[in-house]
Amino acid sequence: MNDKERFDGLMRLAELRTHRATNRQIYEWRVTFGLWALIAAAILYLKDKQIPLWLGVAILFIYAFFWLRPIYVAHRRDNQTAAFYMQTAIAVLRPNGEVASQDKLKNVTWFEWWLGFLSEWGCSFQLLTNVLVSFL
Repeated sequence: MNDKERFDGLMRLAELRTHRATNRQIYEWRVTFGLWALIAAAILYLKDKQIPLWLGVAILFIYAFFWLRPIYVAHRRDNQTAAFYMQTAIAVLRPNGEVASQDKLKNVTWFEWWLGFLSEWGCSFQLLTNVLVSFL
């Protein structure tokens, strides 16, 4: 395999990872809008009924840790992998062919796996919006 074929292959892999993350993000927002519509419909339907607080907290917990968190981790891995493939492709063009050490693929730490999604603006926005919509 020559350098051009390696470069093209690596860039194609980066493009596939980026496309995968973009498709997931589109699906993620569709589900979030659906959840907002469901919350709004439940509020209108149950406006005169008492809803236990634990139920709302449980739904938000499930949404955060079983929907937002895995999506955040998958996005992060796809984006890091795409960046790694791009840097490796660029290294093919360098005279010495080396990838700089900071360009190596990093693993997601346990803290990022469990709570990192709370520091990402998109996840925080979705979670806080769900909380606000729930208390209307």
